[in-house]
Amino acid sequence: MTKLRNIKCSSEFDNKVKRTSLPSQTGQPTPLRIVLATQSCMFVSDILRQIVVVATAVVVSVVVLVILVVVAVVVAVVVVVVVVVGVVVVVVVVVIVVVVVVVVVVVVVVVVVVVVVVVSVVVVVVLVVIVVIVVVIEAATTIIVVACHSRNRTQTTKCMVTLRMQLCNQFTTNVKTTRVVIITLGSITNYN
Repeated sequence: MTKLRNIKCSSEFDNKVKRTSLPSQTGQPTPLRIVLATQSCMFVSDILRQIVVVATAVVVSVVVLVILVVVAVVVAVVVVVVVVVGVVVVVVVVVIVVVVVVVVVVVVVVVVVVVVVVVSVVVVVVLVVIVVIVVVIEAATTIIVVACHSRNRTQTTKCMVTLRMQLCNQFTTNVKTTRVVIITLGSITNYN
């Protein structure tokens, strides 16, 4: 039995078993120790083979599981990155739209202010021109009055009556012109 424990399942032993276990060559039955050793070796080989198969299957399963976990983590990270990028893009678009709206509003306000200022300047210029015209007319009237006083009374009275009529007509014309100008400017201002 001690010798049986020391027997190894090697290729050399397998060849020896094959040579000694051929009854057609020797005509003798195979010795018991060789049969037992062969069966023991085959049993151990089967067990080792099954262990190797199971271990290989376990290792492959673990590797596949690890790969699946890694792939799942990568997919989750990619999804999170895509969501974050989408949110950032939406925020940027909203900010751009708000900036554009603010710029448009500012431009419109500036244009309105410029138009109002221009209209106001035009109104002031027109009023100044009207005042200048009135002052010129008053100066001319004063000169005419002085000239009339330098003549005799008859001529002075006649001159004053004529001058009064001329001034009245001129004043009426100026008032009408001023009203037309003011109404026109008011209409333009209200329209704008």
